[in-house]
This record gives sequence, C-alpha cells and structure tokens, in this order.
Amino acid sequence: MPDQVTCPACQQAMQPGFVPTSKGGASMFAASWHPGAPDTDKSFWEKFRSGAGGANVDDESLVPIVTYRCSQCGLLSFYAPKE
Repeated sequence: MPDQVTCPACQQAMQPGFVPTSKGGASMFAASWHPGAPDTDKSFWEKFRSGAGGANVDDESLVPIVTYRCSQCGLLSFYAPKE
C-alpha cells in the first residue's frame, strides 16, 4: 500500500482512516473485504429482512479495508491491501 495517496479527482493528499461497522452488536470494527458475492439463498434473505443476521462469511477470507479521504473534495478511496 502506498505511503502517500493522491486524490485522483483533485490531486490533493489523502488521509488514511477506516469505515466503522458492527458485527452483531454495538461493537465497532473496521470494514473488511470478502471475495465473491454475498449469499443469496433463501435462509440468508429471511435472516436479513428480519434483522436476525447478515451475510455468511468466512472470517479467514476477510481483508481489512483502509479508506483514504481527500480533505479537499471528500472523495473516498478504499484499499484492501495484501498482507
């Protein structure tokens, strides 16, 4: 991952950060990338609509996302760097 990221829209420096998300409760985590499409089987969508759960994921496949934000124009760029 680059040390300095330049905004592709206005060529200003971008700040690293993260997008918080929750995992089944009030605890906040950094968003992660997961390969493939989310489950679309009926049980998944029934759980999703009822608020009883989200996508089925393999925790071993998750890659933390680093998000860069341009302080000039506000553009967000998401990176899921290799380990």
